[in-house]
Amino acid sequence: VASAIGLLVGLGGLLDSFPATLDVAEAESTTAAPDRIEVMLDGLHPVTDDTVTALSVAGGVASSTATVELPATARTSTGSVELMVEVLDPASTPWHPTVTAGDAAGGLLLTQIAAAELGVQPGDTLTLDHPAVTATGLEPRETTIEVAGTHPYPLRPFAYLDPATASAFGTSGLASAVVVEPEPGADLDNLRTTLAQVPGVASVTSPLDLVEQMSGTLDMFTGILGVVALVALLLAILIAINSASISAEERRREHATMLAYGLSHRRVLGLSMLEGVLIGLLGTIIGLALGWALTRLMVYGQLTQTLPEVAMTAEVAGRTVLIAVVLGVAAVALAPLVTARRLAHMDVPGTLRLVE
Repeated sequence: VASAIGLLVGLGGLLDSFPATLDVAEAESTTAAPDRIEVMLDGLHPVTDDTVTALSVAGGVASSTATVELPATARTSTGSVELMVEVLDPASTPWHPTVTAGDAAGGLLLTQIAAAELGVQPGDTLTLDHPAVTATGLEPRETTIEVAGTHPYPLRPFAYLDPATASAFGTSGLASAVVVEPEPGADLDNLRTTLAQVPGVASVTSPLDLVEQMSGTLDMFTGILGVVALVALLLAILIAINSASISAEERRREHATMLAYGLSHRRVLGLSMLEGVLIGLLGTIIGLALGWALTRLMVYGQLTQTLPEVAMTAEVAGRTVLIAVVLGVAAVALAPLVTARRLAHMDVPGTLRLVE
């Protein structure tokens, strides 16, 4: 019973971990200015460019902030991680990432999963391979930079630099994206359409668009796991019924003796069910512990190889625990009912003679 419950809780916990990870991403994306719109430009534009100006004065726009996003590769002796670095001033932008360790300024702000993979913590240094804007265009450059802190977004590539630290990029006065904050009550769909029609705009997205894309990716895993979890549920029920049948067969002499001394069939069946409650409770407790360990093993062990760019959050939801308790206790307790007919028609003298 404990093994079946452990497998069920492990698979159920894995299914619970996917939405838990999405909840972390959604919560982090909407800590401030949840209605903001992120407009990607078709390249680097001066902040005084007509495109940037048109975005800031479009109808329904309350404010806009020009920013720069460039790809980079962070390297340490431990390994390397591909990043998308955004130049972000935490003091003036409508939204900025939550800092879980260190500081938001003075260096590179990495995701927790990227920092762990690189083997760095706030105060350490790493090598950043990145493009830099020069008089002749973009040129590759290698910069030693300090890790300022970490943030909790579950996608590994997202990193941030404050404008002062980003001087090595040479992007001062330039923008590759504009973050737009709409006016209160503005029609967001119409505003997105208006912004997308501005010449020089490559894409228009909201903070939750990426979360929805992550949800679509994770759904491919949850669909398969749902079928496996259902099989585990049926397996646990069959084990409970089979265990009750085997127990009733092995304990025929005990039951026959009870009946011979005058106990009713209902009383004997009730004692078997009470024993099932105790066995089921013990098995469920062990199974929950095994299931939680299995969930952590799959999330922090296997999924780090399958989905290396996603920082999964291991979680076993209350619903999964409730199903395990009901199945482990109620199913095992009620399983003796399948032997009720056999018990009611037991030949007591014949059973005792056969055993003798």
